[in-house]
Amino acid sequence: MREIMARTRTKDETRAVSELYGTVLLISISLLTAMMILGLGGTVIGSIFADTEDRITQDSMIEMDDRLATISGSSTDASTAFTYPSFAGDDLATYPDKGTVEITAAATVDEAYLLDADGTTNSTEFTLGTVEHRTQDGTTIAYQGGAVIQQQGTYSVLLSPPPVDFDGKQLSLGLTDITALETLTPGTETHAQKSTTRSEELNEQLRQTVEPYSVIGSDGDVHGTVPVDVTMRVETEFVDAWAAHFTDELSTPITDEGVTVDDTSVTVEFTLGDEFAILRNDSFFEYEQEQTIYAGPSEFAQYHDDIDPVDGGPAFQTTEDINEDPSSIIVYQPEVGEWVLFDGGDEWEGYNDNFDSGNETHLDGLPLEEVEDEVARGITDRESGDGYTYHFESEALICLSSASNLNSEEQAMDCAENLTDDPEAILNADSPFPVSELFPLSSEMSVIEFSS
Repeated sequence: MREIMARTRTKDETRAVSELYGTVLLISISLLTAMMILGLGGTVIGSIFADTEDRITQDSMIEMDDRLATISGSSTDASTAFTYPSFAGDDLATYPDKGTVEITAAATVDEAYLLDADGTTNSTEFTLGTVEHRTQDGTTIAYQGGAVIQQQGTYSVLLSPPPVDFDGKQLSLGLTDITALETLTPGTETHAQKSTTRSEELNEQLRQTVEPYSVIGSDGDVHGTVPVDVTMRVETEFVDAWAAHFTDELSTPITDEGVTVDDTSVTVEFTLGDEFAILRNDSFFEYEQEQTIYAGPSEFAQYHDDIDPVDGGPAFQTTEDINEDPSSIIVYQPEVGEWVLFDGGDEWEGYNDNFDSGNETHLDGLPLEEVEDEVARGITDRESGDGYTYHFESEALICLSSASNLNSEEQAMDCAENLTDDPEAILNADSPFPVSELFPLSSEMSVIEFSS
């Protein structure tokens, strides 16, 4: 009996110990599970908070972009304010020296024919300044020149495009200079004010870099406009974003051949301006049909392959016979409504607006300089004997044609259309030589000043 009771007690004690171990193990597993859940949950919650903070900071940068864009468009010293969240901390940085732009203009004609330019090229440089925020996953959100850019690794895309456009003739720059923003204090309001004085100084600097190469003339008088080649180089770490804007986002996008990208810069080439006043036909003695070779003021005719200058003045000469016949020089006198032609004979022939020949009434009024040994008034033989030298007054409107005769209204109208975009105007003596009012560069840059 005593033995049986001992065995029974031993079983009861063993069962009690097992239950205790099980309880302890269950509690331990529960605690461990709870700790794992809390740890994982903390990580997840921390990640959620970090993502939220990054998004809020990114929204603050877009808000800054919007506010600066508002005052940039003002004609006064307009002001605004913005605040970055206090948790942005060290992940938010300003770089006043980042984002440099260089504008280089190059003439498309000889310097002698530019009205107000020193040399055939000129350039100017300015810096935009940059604000950057680096997120927890290594992504950078940046503000540069009025653009908001996102960069992951070395690849960047635009979240908001820079205010730069090109319509095929005019380059528009509305970039924002924030180089005065040397630091940002998260949680503290930053005040921004446009400086109209500094903005206009920068805009004038840019205009003076480009516009002198688009206007031709002499003795202070404007005679016409010509295109100007402009190169824009942006030194930036966000090369993909800037290059994409030039190739995809402009009103007249630039082809890939016109955009060069390296590790630290984007270079884009534009041809600006309006060839409104000058006809250029650079084919050399290759005329399948009778056509206008040049139309415009006589002193600028030497731009072309078919004629050479004489002493750099309004006189010029043909280099060869064209189509085996002497070239025709057609002059229009708007005050009397008369076309006058020299086609290699010994005299000028007059045509009225009805293109009737034999109209010699106003030949004495031709804008010609008298010279010795004339073949006809204002015309001498070339020393080489392969053409003529024409001695025009500087403001003469002339048309050089590959036709050997002004034999039709169509031929005359071809010259008229190239002297002006409105042939009826020149035939009616209204604005015989209009000059384009298109400015190749529209500069509306904004310089912003800051205070806390």
